[in-house]
Amino acid sequence: MYEIIEKLCNEHGITITNLCKQVTGSSGNLSTWKKGYMRSDYLKKVADILNVSADQLLDRANPQYISGNVFASGSDNVITNNSNNISNPSAIEDDEVWDTYSKLSTKDKLEIKLDILNRGNK
Repeated sequence: MYEIIEKLCNEHGITITNLCKQVTGSSGNLSTWKKGYMRSDYLKKVADILNVSADQLLDRANPQYISGNVFASGSDNVITNNSNNISNPSAIEDDEVWDTYSKLSTKDKLEIKLDILNRGNK
């Protein structure tokens, strides 16, 4: 995430330090950002300033791997669960989704929740 933000800052002619100060009020959060952690409200502000989606900052254009299986692709039209290749996500049963979700780490669950919230705000 940090590298993506840094690249976009360079493209916009601003430093990541100045961006951090603009978003958070200080540059003290840079070390946290470098570790890949950012509060969701900061993520939204950064995305707005850089005129990109939070998904782009989180590099969600590439496939997301959860428990060794592809969970979603950038085109959002292919989901693979275990050995099943489903080309129509609406064909997935709710029970299957909840079962898979319940096995995720807390971090993965939070990322999914953030993604859902971001999609609802578009």
